[in-house]
Amino acid sequence: MLLSTVIATAFGLLALAIEDLLSSESRANHALEVLVAANRLERLIFEIQSSERAYIFTGDRVFLQPWYRARSQFPGQAGQLERLASRNDARQGWRASQITAAGNAYIRNRSVPLVALAGRDPGAARTVAVAASDPNQRVKRQPLSTIGQTILKLSGLACGHDNGPVVAPGSAGAGPFCW
Repeated sequence: MLLSTVIATAFGLLALAIEDLLSSESRANHALEVLVAANRLERLIFEIQSSERAYIFTGDRVFLQPWYRARSQFPGQAGQLERLASRNDARQGWRASQITAAGNAYIRNRSVPLVALAGRDPGAARTVAVAASDPNQRVKRQPLSTIGQTILKLSGLACGHDNGPVVAPGSAGAGPFCW
């Protein structure tokens, strides 16, 4: 009787250990899915940025094809990241929604206006892009909140300088420009 109790207890502990391992594996797989989704979103932003720059500096509309494609894929990929991140942790879901908001703001307030400006006035667009990339240029800088800086850093959209996004002189309503 004592032996059967010991064996039953051992099997019970083994079953708990296996359940723990399965749960850990499930969490690890979920974390990997979230990382893959975040990486895909980051690559889309990178594609938007690099094709935007190429178009601005060359004027060749062929660079707008990957820009349009990445812009069209961004909402779906952002939604996937938000769904995956919020599945097990509301805080991660909130962070993912903030990254999505930062990406949408980048596209809406910086990329689209700058590409439109390049279509109308390529020289002005290049001037804005160069001024935005040079932290020594004297242009009006808008400070970002601490949370905004964190979100932009997490999403790969940080400006690369510590004074916040650059607003082109005379570009009222065009939004912040980071380079």
